This record gives sequence, C-alpha cells and structure tokens, in this order.
Amino acid sequence: MMDAHSNTDENSMSPGPLWRQLADAIEDDIRSGSREPGSELPSVAVHAAAGISQATSTRAYRELADRGLVYAVPGSGTFVTDPVPESGKPVPVRLDEHEERILALEKRLAAVEAQFGHDSTVQDRTHMQ
Repeated sequence: MMDAHSNTDENSMSPGPLWRQLADAIEDDIRSGSREPGSELPSVAVHAAAGISQATSTRAYRELADRGLVYAVPGSGTFVTDPVPESGKPVPVRLDEHEERILALEKRLAAVEAQFGHDSTVQDRTHMQ
C-alpha cells in the first residue's frame, strides 16, 4: 500500500519509474474524488516513512503540478487544484507558486546590480564573471 490516503495499491500501478507510478496513482485518486480540491497531499516526509525516497516523491509531485493537478505553497505543502482540470486542457499558472523563486531572483539581481552598478548591461556583466 502506498499511503493511508490512497485507493491505489502497488499491484495496480502502471509500469514505469516509481515516480510516475506514484504520480499516476495520486492522479487516479484526484480524478476519482478520493482527494478533494484544496486538500493537502502527504508530505515527502510521510512518503519517506513509507519507504518512498524524497527524490521520488518530489519528482511525482512536480509531474502532477505539470499536469495541472496540484500546486505547491512553499513552507505549507502541496495541494489539489480547484477545480481539477479536465485531461488535456491547459491550466493557468498560479502565480503564488512562483513568488518565492521570483523574490530570490530579485535579490540575486539586486546583488549583481550592487556589485557591477545599474548602468552595466547584461552582456557586460557576463563578461566580467
């Protein structure tokens, strides 16, 4: 059994890498209604306790996010999208998922600008490094 919240056991999972099997099993649970929109998925630590590596869980969650089925909130967890998209339809990007990365990039840019000055061009900066 994968976890207490899953309707899918190891014997019915699709062939392929474990991360894909995990992602497919969770997608099945989402589409069947076992995992409701807005509900939090188990943390990678919970998966680790069940014998699934952090890398495998992280890759599965990334795949589910790429499919538009879940979104991550840094420091809070991974949640089922609301509403769950129909298969094959594009899903709008949730800006809150990228906010932490944008802030980190802005800090890095500010540091580069402080080091090389605002008047330097990007080309000048790359040649200086």
